[in-house]
Amino acid sequence: LVPLLEETRHTVINRHFSGPLLKDNSDIFTCLVDGKKEVLLIDERKFPEVDNVLDVEDLKYGKSSSMNSLRVDYTKYPEAAKVSLFHIANLKSGDCLYIPSGWISQTNV
Repeated sequence: LVPLLEETRHTVINRHFSGPLLKDNSDIFTCLVDGKKEVLLIDERKFPEVDNVLDVEDLKYGKSSSMNSLRVDYTKYPEAAKVSLFHIANLKSGDCLYIPSGWISQTNV
């Protein structure tokens, strides 16, 4: 597995944090060392319109959204209201999660 890794990212957060919606071009394997983390997951194949919410393009990593996920402006992001099914993964210390490329994710720590 190690020879196949493209890169690693280490994040240390010491406060409540709600990240943006993300769609990575690569598969993601995330592990939690300590604490807890909630990850919201959306299968874009079932809700392709959610791609319109991802308004920040990054050619290397994928797309993200400048939308405030805690206070969604449905006038500015009407496509967000069309997502009727999402999955929530509640991670605790020692848990790992695989997120396939193309899936939309949003992290709350």
